[in-house]
Amino acid sequence: MVTDRRIPCPRCGELAEPGQEICLRCGALVGRHYRRPPSWRIPAALAALGVLLVGAGVGFGVAELTHHKSAKKSAPVSLNPTAPRTTAAPSTLTTPSTTTTTAPPKTTPTTNTAPTTTTPSGGANGSAALTVWPSTTRGWTVVLLITRDRAKAMSRARDAARKSISAGVIHGSDYSGFNRADWIVFMGQYPRRDAAVRAQKGYAAKGFSGKPRFIKPKM
Repeated sequence: MVTDRRIPCPRCGELAEPGQEICLRCGALVGRHYRRPPSWRIPAALAALGVLLVGAGVGFGVAELTHHKSAKKSAPVSLNPTAPRTTAAPSTLTTPSTTTTTAPPKTTPTTNTAPTTTTPSGGANGSAALTVWPSTTRGWTVVLLITRDRAKAMSRARDAARKSISAGVIHGSDYSGFNRADWIVFMGQYPRRDAAVRAQKGYAAKGFSGKPRFIKPKM
C-alpha cells in the first residue's frame, strides 16, 4: 500500500511533492513544513544510559563482596584486653579557710512613753494601759481621785485599769472646775449622768468608789 507523501500548501491548499519548497500555484513556502522521520539518536542515548546503570550496579556488588572478604581476614580480637594505665591526678592544695566575725547589731535606746488607749466610752480595758480623754470632748465620768501628786494619780489609775476599768488621768489646768495643780483620775466616759451613776455602782463593786462629775475642757 502506497501512502501519499505530498504536502498541502499552507496558503492555497495545492499539494506539493516531497522535497518541493515553493508552491507552484501561489508561490508560498512549502518545503519547510515537511516532517523529517524521527532521529535515531534519542533511542541510542537511552540505551547507553541503561548500560551505564547496569555497570554501576555490578561494580557496587563486587565492591561489597570484596569488602566482606577483607573484613573476615582482619586480625582476631584479643579476649584478654589489658586495662589502660591511668595516671593519678595531682593533688590540689587547699588553703585554710578564714573565719570572719560580725559585730553585733547596734541598738538604739528607746524612751519610755506612757501607754494610751482609745477604748470607747464605758468600755472595758483588761490591761494596765490608760484611757485618754480627748481635749475637746465634754461628758460625764466617775472621778476616782483628785490629788496634786501625779505619780499617785497614775498608780491609782493603773490599778483600776487592771480590773478592766477604762481609767485615765487628766490635768486640772485643762478642764473647768479644777485647780491648776490637780491631777484627776477618771473612770469611763458617758454622755449622760444617769449612765455615769449606773457605772459608779459597778466600779464600787470592784473596790473603786468614785463620784459622777461633768468634764468640760477649757476653751
